[in-house]
Amino acid sequence: MTFGKLILRSLRHFRKQHLAVFAGTLISTAVLTGALIVGDSVKYSLRQLVDIRLGNVRFALQTGDRFIQADLAERLEANTSSPASSMLIMSGLVKNPESGATVSQVQVLGVEQDFWEFLNKKITALHSDEAIISESVAARLGVKTGEELLLRVNNPGIIPLNAPFAEDNNTIKTFRVKVVDIANDENMGRFSLKNNQAVPYNVFVSHKWLGEKLDLEGISNLILVGDNQTQPLSEDYLNTKLSETWTAADAGLKIRKLAESGKYELLSDRIFIDEPVSKAIQQLKTENQPVLTYLVNSVRFRGKETPYSFVSAVPDGFSGIPVGENEIAINQWLADDLGAEKGDTLSLKYFVIGPLRKLDEKTRSFKVSSIIPLIENNDVKNLMPDFPGLADAGSCRDWETGVPIDLKKIRQKDEDYWDNFKGTPKAFVSLKTGTDLWTNDFGSYTAYRFDENDISSTVLPEKLLQKLYPKDFGFQFIPVYQNGLDAVVNSVNFGELFISLSFFVIAAGVLLTALLYALLTVSRQQEAGIFSSLGIDNKTIIRLRLAESALTAILGGIAGAFAGILYNQVMIAALNSVWQGAVQTSGLTVFTDPMTVVTGAVSGIIIAFAVIFFITRNKLRQPVSILVKKGQTESGNPAKSSSVLNWVLIIAGFTGTIVLVLYSLGTSVDANSGPFLSAGGLFLIGCLASIHLFLKITGRKQTNDALTIVGLAVKNAGRNIPRSLATIALLALGVFTIIITGANRKTFYGTENQHSSGTGGFRFWVETTMPIFHDLNTPTGREKYNLADEPASDGVQFVQLHTLDGDDASCLNLNQVSQPQILGVPAEVFDQRQSFSFAGLLNKNTAHPWLELKKDYGKNVIPAIADQTVITWGLMKKLGDTLFYLNEKGKKIKLLLVGGLQSSIFQGNILIADSAFTANFPSVSGSKTMLVDIPADKQEALATLLETSLSDQGVLLTPASERLAAFNTVTNTYLSVFMALGGLGVLIGTLGLAIVLLRNIMERKHELALLLAMGISRKMVFRLVMSENLLLLLSGLLAGVAAASISILPSVLSTSFSLSFLSIVIIISVIMISGTGCIYSATHASLKGSMTDALNVEKL
Repeated sequence: MTFGKLILRSLRHFRKQHLAVFAGTLISTAVLTGALIVGDSVKYSLRQLVDIRLGNVRFALQTGDRFIQADLAERLEANTSSPASSMLIMSGLVKNPESGATVSQVQVLGVEQDFWEFLNKKITALHSDEAIISESVAARLGVKTGEELLLRVNNPGIIPLNAPFAEDNNTIKTFRVKVVDIANDENMGRFSLKNNQAVPYNVFVSHKWLGEKLDLEGISNLILVGDNQTQPLSEDYLNTKLSETWTAADAGLKIRKLAESGKYELLSDRIFIDEPVSKAIQQLKTENQPVLTYLVNSVRFRGKETPYSFVSAVPDGFSGIPVGENEIAINQWLADDLGAEKGDTLSLKYFVIGPLRKLDEKTRSFKVSSIIPLIENNDVKNLMPDFPGLADAGSCRDWETGVPIDLKKIRQKDEDYWDNFKGTPKAFVSLKTGTDLWTNDFGSYTAYRFDENDISSTVLPEKLLQKLYPKDFGFQFIPVYQNGLDAVVNSVNFGELFISLSFFVIAAGVLLTALLYALLTVSRQQEAGIFSSLGIDNKTIIRLRLAESALTAILGGIAGAFAGILYNQVMIAALNSVWQGAVQTSGLTVFTDPMTVVTGAVSGIIIAFAVIFFITRNKLRQPVSILVKKGQTESGNPAKSSSVLNWVLIIAGFTGTIVLVLYSLGTSVDANSGPFLSAGGLFLIGCLASIHLFLKITGRKQTNDALTIVGLAVKNAGRNIPRSLATIALLALGVFTIIITGANRKTFYGTENQHSSGTGGFRFWVETTMPIFHDLNTPTGREKYNLADEPASDGVQFVQLHTLDGDDASCLNLNQVSQPQILGVPAEVFDQRQSFSFAGLLNKNTAHPWLELKKDYGKNVIPAIADQTVITWGLMKKLGDTLFYLNEKGKKIKLLLVGGLQSSIFQGNILIADSAFTANFPSVSGSKTMLVDIPADKQEALATLLETSLSDQGVLLTPASERLAAFNTVTNTYLSVFMALGGLGVLIGTLGLAIVLLRNIMERKHELALLLAMGISRKMVFRLVMSENLLLLLSGLLAGVAAASISILPSVLSTSFSLSFLSIVIIISVIMISGTGCIYSATHASLKGSMTDALNVEKL
């Protein structure tokens, strides 16, 4: 008979056994392949989302709170031969006037017609009052094309609202628009520059129309650039072309000529001249006169007061006006009004404006150096900047300055002065004095004056641009498309994740394959013995068995790979529905990479083949005399050895458990979850070592006493200790893992109001679409937003944070981001409240971790804090690492990670001190995020008040506990997946228990037949075998439950967690019932029919 025919006959004869091995291989390969395909599907979905979000957009120039000329896009397109489009992008909210439904956090996009060319599609041009809305907006509002919506848009204005005297009464504009189309995913409906799978809310309107409505005609704050068909584009190339193409107007600079004087002024649209411009002017070494003009609240002398006057800081000798240190020159009008003379001392009162428009009124005294005549002098008359709300006011009573104006103080003579001289300064101080008093984050001067004879007004802008660079103003192109792809590549590896989550299923499948093949080997050991007795060596027998089993393994692997495709379909469907909490989207699509299927199949085949090889080789090591005796094997017990290791493990396991538990109970239960987990693990080791020793002793113990069923069951379990212990360990480990997984589900009921919890003790997390410009803890702020004299606001503490927009680095975002959103926080407030808890600190010796944010770590290094989970998994960094950002002035700053918070409501954000925030991002106006603390009995009343009073700001009020729960949902969903798959794995493991039972019965058929021949009833033998295997099942379950009970003590004793006992009891009950069923079925099937053949002992 040929080798091939022998293999085919063996396959046919042992087809049932080979089919069982095929099933085990199929299970492990299917789960392994399916997990890998899940990873491919998630990455494919995220990769597709990049194209859906951006179309053909490859680069973006975002100007933050600044603006550039809209035609810069046309100039760049001509200079780069690449499609470019300028946009206005604003935050806003949209409301259905019919139903009242509202959507906040909307992107209002003012687009040109060329924007739609990034889709390679022709979209009908938008006209005035027309809008295209995304499907997400349409679904939330329940609107269709042809219907009208109310659009409320944030109107930041050209001048930063944090700048002195910026008007803040016209920051929100409301329009009515008609929906002309609804954009789906294929038509830029999900356009967003953020690397996030969450669906954005978009409203597209005409760029020109939006600019007119917001008084931002002809300017933009976003430029998009697409692919160049002739040459590849790069970030450096585009930034170089930007430097070649931009103009002084793009930097916000303008020239104003002074009539008949031959002089002109360099001004800024932002009122204050940016520091880079001032440095460039100094580098030109051209004669110039810097000027700083400021509005003071009053000028006082001997009880007399002149209200609200402009004072200019000028160089000495400016227009013939002599001023020195601590001196002031006043005009004749002011001198007459106060009755002041040369040599008298006057006092000025003025506001210094801080974040959230906090006003600090200061006083400074000056000695009158001279009194100058009030003449029509253009050098003096035009010194007042174009302050919004002031320059165009018809009278003093029409002023809108952004600071309090007491109209009762304004006299008729003040109105007359305004009518005749407008904002002509009434006093002058030295330039040094003025800059010392009134320099702010936006600049030190309001104008520079030049003489045409020194440098022409047409040459000056050109010279300045040679010294200035777009990056000085924060203008830089970003490769948004490549960044999106990088975020996907570095995103959560769902393939590895699901392999981990499916560990028990894969392990159970491999174990099932091993046990099934071992069972097949046992049934054929007589055949192997005969081959050996005929002179066939073990290598040949192994080759025969491997060749025979190779077909089974290969077919099982191939079938398993295709089954893995179905498994992936189930997993993706679950992630899009019941497990959506893990991915925060329902848009995942199935993607099957052939190479992944091949990898899964090959891996499954290799694993199965390795199992078959080791089992075959191990079995063939037994003596021929044993092999040829049908149904018998060499004892599974090892040779007699010392029990020292057992005793070491028992003593170390139980002693370590006691020490760790007592230590943890004596310190802090909540803070010692790690030691409790270790204690549980040590207890499990101690239990298994004790069971091993017990089985070893009872299995060898000789006794003349009558044995009971239980006694016999225990002795029989000790006949093959490795096999029995492996069964117990598998069940114990599975149950242990399931229970501690369930106990680690994150909840915080009962502690959500503690300052040390993840909510910081705050009741609400509040976000607004429009910024809040005033401090809501002050009477002025509360009156401004209709919160004054409201009982619900009594005793409320508002902690307002500053926000720099960025990507979401929380667990809600599957992409890995490099520049998360930054929050400027009041470190002192959190320190005083002892809010939140830290998982790690760079400076471990500090007692005030929040104050680490105020420390000086060197130039351009800013200390930062984030959630530890964000640092480790979202950013793939550790404490001491840095993140790089560009500040508003285009300088690179390093955010040094000095602290990691335990799970908190700040997840996804990087926290820095508010002082560091305003120093680097001064134009970020107001606050869009705040924390609110309030007595519990006022919580509902305050929620109603805030939703009403801040409705125009697009308020989104979230209980802090709910926000934290949303983050915990992701972790809990992963744990639910692990519990479900772990339970499935243990259930498959119970099949292994049944197979162990079958093996034991096959090996002991001779023994069981002898018992029957001796007159012991079949029922008694059945009870004996059932008891023996139930003992293994119960031992494994009890050991796992006992060890897990120690590990989950923090969950049981602490009110900050809530354990789902019901789900765990259900899973363990199912394991117990299924295990008992498997034992019963296997025992019943094995003892059916005649067993007399087992009494025949064949001789060699």
